[in-house]
Amino acid sequence: MLGGIVLTQGKNVLRGDRLLVDMTTGVSRVESDSGRVQGLFQSSSPGGPLIPGAAPPPSPGPVNPNKPK
Repeated sequence: MLGGIVLTQGKNVLRGDRLLVDMTTGVSRVESDSGRVQGLFQSSSPGGPLIPGAAPPPSPGPVNPNKPK
């Protein structure tokens, strides 16, 4: 696709001049004539994964209330 492209997923936005998709491998690439693309990525919830399908960050270990401070 050519022209000012805007790719969105939920609140995430990616802007560039070209969107290239390799239908064989499924790999997509956004390019810009200036060499820079713009992206805004927002987490859906505090501490949640930033990328859909990504593993969430590890949770803190168990809390031992009997442990001296």
